[in-house]
Amino acid sequence: MTHDRSDRLRNPGSVRRRRQHPRIPALGAFCTEISDGQDRYSIVSDVSPGGLRLHRPYRGVQSRTVQLEFDLPGVDELIWARGVVCFDRVWRAGEGHVLQTTGIEIASAAGKHLRLLRDYAYAQSPRFDEYAERRAAAR
Repeated sequence: MTHDRSDRLRNPGSVRRRRQHPRIPALGAFCTEISDGQDRYSIVSDVSPGGLRLHRPYRGVQSRTVQLEFDLPGVDELIWARGVVCFDRVWRAGEGHVLQTTGIEIASAAGKHLRLLRDYAYAQSPRFDEYAERRAAAR
């Protein structure tokens, strides 16, 4: 059985590679993370075919593996996936609120959901080339 390149399962112990796919802002997208028996509600700031970046109020340390339910702007279907936390940063906003930003790599999902995510990212990428260049330069 053949699979798309992005339809593979991630091995959490493998060595991380540099991003190969476009990163697209996901204006108005939301996510529910399920981890350690708790739901956390997040704003999705950007997506790529292999992952997403989430922002939310800080509520303590969470598991390295999370279950995700999220939407994409203009897509009428919720995406369910299991993800692995790649990075987790806690920071203080100007108003004194403690916030958390988390990068999550998709480890597994239904093929249909992986294709929706991939198709969305590649369809939107020409509109956001400047955004991707700024993000890469900031590293």
